[in-house]
Amino acid sequence: MEEKIMEIIKALDDSEIVSLWNEYCYAANRYDDEIFDSYALEEMIDNSNEGGLYWVSRFFYGSDDYSTEGSANPNRDFFQFDGYGNLKSFDYVYNNFKDEFSYVYPEEMIDYMIENKESFGNDEIEEVFEEVEEE
Repeated sequence: MEEKIMEIIKALDDSEIVSLWNEYCYAANRYDDEIFDSYALEEMIDNSNEGGLYWVSRFFYGSDDYSTEGSANPNRDFFQFDGYGNLKSFDYVYNNFKDEFSYVYPEEMIDYMIENKESFGNDEIEEVFEEVEEE
């Protein structure tokens, strides 16, 4: 069952993986691991009571997955907060060429899904649960 679910997750695009991951984070109380897309950043800034300097410093002291120079890059597709409240920016959560995940932990998510029989709204994963239940 784990292998089937893993294959389903690998076939998803990054936005779908992020959505599934965030649902897992909410259910498992892992709010610090939530990933935001770049559109959410603008909304967060607009709805924030913090001043512009706060957000500038979140970027300045943050990091970019593709740069050793430092500072988060607002042009990336996704971002996450680090343990200090600064931004980490990146474009991918699953690299097809290397067959590896970044910023998400699918094995932990799959364990949670199986243990709690939770598909997080993914129809294909729900079908896997139904197949196992029928057997």
